[in-house]
Amino acid sequence: MDFTNISTIQLEQKISDVEIRQMRIINISMLMGVLILLVSTMYLNYFGSNSGTGGADYKVLNIFLIMVFALMIIGFPLVFSIHKIFLSPGRIAKIHKQGYRDTQGNRIENPVDILLIQYRTLLIFKLAILEGIALLGITSFLTGVFADLMRKVNIYWFLLLPSIFFFIFVYLFFPTKDKVVFYIEQNILPKFRGV
Repeated sequence: MDFTNISTIQLEQKISDVEIRQMRIINISMLMGVLILLVSTMYLNYFGSNSGTGGADYKVLNIFLIMVFALMIIGFPLVFSIHKIFLSPGRIAKIHKQGYRDTQGNRIENPVDILLIQYRTLLIFKLAILEGIALLGITSFLTGVFADLMRKVNIYWFLLLPSIFFFIFVYLFFPTKDKVVFYIEQNILPKFRGV
């Protein structure tokens, strides 16, 4: 397969509104899970019971806080470097040699289709990593809400930091045709041309 002669115009022509819509649906669906949990948690924090009978104590919340920050330290850089791992020279050489097959086993011949599949796969990986860390942070925060610790110890509010990063990421990288073409040209296509 020849990836050397793919131009911006070819990418823009090949990327349909339907494909952009599919990528947006993926973004919105992951965003909604985090948003719904966050809103329900905030509601419980401000209007829920203040009985403090949730069973969690400071030690448990400290462990959650450390876990969330450790995952942030590992996960956030991974999100911005996963294309280097996912698009390793060995994997790309295998695609060049054996071709690429869809889920039904049909061989995909069009190089632009392969690039779009790679983009979509990377997008799902990135969103899943960020969503997982955000949901852990919100769940940990919710544990503190049930124990009535959130109003007593302000540091536990940092458990919501992954959610903020997730929302910012979705906002900044929400798929548009221009953003998809730019990302493919800057991060994916050079890897395929280099093999």
